[in-house]
Amino acid sequence: PRSWTGFYLGASGGMRREDHTWTTNSFGGIFSAIPNSQDFNDTTARFGGFVGYNFQIGPKLVAGIEGDFAWGKTSTG
Repeated sequence: PRSWTGFYLGASGGMRREDHTWTTNSFGGIFSAIPNSQDFNDTTARFGGFVGYNFQIGPKLVAGIEGDFAWGKTSTG
Protein backbone atom coordinates (compact mmCIF):
# COMPACT_ATOMS: atom_id res chain seq x y z
CA PRO A 1 0.00 0.00 0.00
CA ARG A 2 1.03 3.59 -0.69
CA SER A 3 2.22 5.75 2.21
CA TRP A 4 1.96 9.56 2.41
CA THR A 5 4.60 9.82 5.18
CA GLY A 6 7.66 11.85 4.25
CA PHE A 7 9.18 15.19 3.27
CA TYR A 8 8.15 17.24 0.24
CA LEU A 9 9.14 20.57 -1.31
CA GLY A 10 7.99 22.60 -4.25
CA ALA A 11 8.09 25.93 -6.04
CA SER A 12 5.41 28.33 -7.20
CA GLY A 13 5.21 31.22 -9.60
CA GLY A 14 2.59 33.52 -10.96
CA MET A 15 1.41 37.08 -11.37
CA ARG A 16 -0.08 39.46 -8.83
CA ARG A 17 -2.32 42.34 -9.95
CA GLU A 18 -3.68 45.08 -7.70
CA ASP A 19 -5.92 47.96 -8.74
CA HIS A 20 -7.30 50.16 -5.96
CA THR A 21 -8.78 53.64 -5.81
CA TRP A 22 -9.05 55.28 -2.41
CA THR A 23 -11.18 58.34 -1.88
CA THR A 24 -11.02 60.58 1.17
CA ASN A 25 -13.03 63.67 1.95
CA SER A 26 -11.63 66.89 3.37
CA PHE A 27 -14.09 69.31 4.90
CA GLY A 28 -13.36 72.80 3.55
CA GLY A 29 -16.36 74.53 5.04
CA ILE A 30 -19.32 73.83 7.24
CA PHE A 31 -21.21 71.71 4.69
CA SER A 32 -18.76 71.23 1.79
CA ALA A 33 -16.67 68.10 1.35
CA ILE A 34 -13.73 68.14 -1.06
CA PRO A 35 -13.07 64.59 -2.41
CA ASN A 36 -9.49 63.47 -2.95
CA SER A 37 -8.93 60.26 -4.97
CA GLN A 38 -5.67 58.34 -5.30
CA ASP A 39 -5.02 55.26 -7.46
CA PHE A 40 -2.75 52.46 -6.27
CA ASN A 41 -1.94 50.06 -9.11
CA ASP A 42 0.66 47.30 -9.22
CA THR A 43 1.41 44.33 -11.46
CA THR A 44 4.34 42.07 -10.64
CA ALA A 45 5.66 38.54 -10.90
CA ARG A 46 5.43 36.38 -7.79
CA PHE A 47 7.83 33.58 -6.89
CA GLY A 48 7.81 31.26 -3.92
CA GLY A 49 8.37 27.86 -2.46
CA PHE A 50 7.15 25.47 0.20
CA VAL A 51 8.46 22.59 2.28
CA GLY A 52 6.72 20.20 4.63
CA TYR A 53 6.42 16.80 6.23
CA ASN A 54 3.38 14.50 6.31
CA PHE A 55 2.51 11.69 8.73
CA GLN A 56 0.12 8.97 7.61
CA ILE A 57 -1.81 8.12 10.77
CA GLY A 58 -4.25 5.61 9.31
CA PRO A 59 -5.48 4.36 5.95
CA LYS A 60 -7.57 7.51 5.39
CA LEU A 61 -5.92 10.10 7.68
CA VAL A 62 -2.81 12.22 7.00
CA ALA A 63 -1.48 15.05 9.21
CA GLY A 64 1.44 17.31 8.43
CA ILE A 65 3.28 20.56 8.85
CA GLU A 66 4.19 22.99 6.07
CA GLY A 67 6.09 26.24 5.69
CA ASP A 68 5.99 28.53 2.69
CA PHE A 69 7.43 31.79 1.44
CA ALA A 70 6.78 34.07 -1.51
CA TRP A 71 8.30 37.20 -2.99
CA GLY A 72 6.93 39.85 -5.32
CA LYS A 73 8.25 43.37 -5.91
CA THR A 74 5.66 45.98 -4.95
CA SER A 75 5.47 49.55 -6.16
CA THR A 76 2.57 51.99 -6.18
CA GLY A 77 1.59 54.44 -8.85
